[in-house]
Amino acid sequence: STQSTWEISAVGFPMQRLPIDVLEKCFSYLPEGAVRRLASVSRELLAAVEQLIQNRIRIASPRVHQALCSTRTQHPECRHFWLRVLYLPFSQDDLGAVMEFRPYTYDNQGIFYRLGCMPRGTSPWQNPCGRTVTVSGTPEYGDVSELVNNCVGSLYTHSVPNSWFQVALRGYVVVPEFYALGYYASGSNNAPRNWTLTGAAHHGERTVLLYDHVDDVQLLPNCQSEPARLSAWWKVEVNAAHSFDSLRLTTTGPASGGHLYLVVSGMEVYGAVVSLH
Repeated sequence: STQSTWEISAVGFPMQRLPIDVLEKCFSYLPEGAVRRLASVSRELLAAVEQLIQNRIRIASPRVHQALCSTRTQHPECRHFWLRVLYLPFSQDDLGAVMEFRPYTYDNQGIFYRLGCMPRGTSPWQNPCGRTVTVSGTPEYGDVSELVNNCVGSLYTHSVPNSWFQVALRGYVVVPEFYALGYYASGSNNAPRNWTLTGAAHHGERTVLLYDHVDDVQLLPNCQSEPARLSAWWKVEVNAAHSFDSLRLTTTGPASGGHLYLVVSGMEVYGAVVSLH
C-alpha cells in the first residue's frame, strides 16, 4: 500500500484500492497516515469498507450492482462478498486510443487481462488460459488460447454452421457490460458479420443472449479498399441481472467473404468479476 491508497488484500482482488482520505473522513479513529491490511482491522471497519465498495458500484452501474446482489444470494458461502468483487468499467476513450495506436493489442483494464494476473492479482501477466479460464471451440487454425492473449492473433474456426468459441471461468463469475473482439491479424476476407454472444451460468443450466449481431460491419478485413479495423467493441444489450461462468461466441450466418468461418482471434470483457474461491 501507499500513503494515498488502501489496498484491499484480505480476500478477492488485492489490486482494488480505496482512497485513504475517504476512510479517514468516515472513521476519525484511524491513526494519522496509518495504512493497515483489512485482515487486521475491526469487523466494523471491514463491513464499512464493503459498503463503500457496494455504493460505488451501485452509483456507477445499477444493473451491475443488481446482478452482483443476485450473485451474492446464490453464493451465501462467499464471506465478505463485496471484497471479492473487482469492477472494471469500460472506457471508450482509453480503448479507442489503444486500438488506434496499437491495433493488435488491448489495454490492461479488462477482466481477462486481470485474470491473467492471478493468483495474487499483482503477479506478472500470463495468458489466463489453463489457469483461471478454459477456452474451447471448433478451431481450424490457431491455438484457442489466443482468444484471451490480450492481443489480436491468428485464430479461426471451421467453416461450418454454428461454429463457436467459448471462455469458461474457473472459480469466478462475470457481469459483462461491454466486450471487445479482435479480427484476424494476418489478413483475411472473412470478417464476422453474423454471430451471437451468450452467457451461461451454473455450467450451462441457464443461457442468456447478450448480443445478437446481424450484418454487423464493425470489423473490417485488411483486403478491403477502406482502412482495416481489426478491433471493435459493443455494449451488452441484456438488461437482466445475471452473472455468468462462461461466455460463448457462435456464428449465425456468413462472414464478409460468404463463408461460415468465425474469425475472432482476440476477446476482452469489461464489467465486474467475482472470485468465488
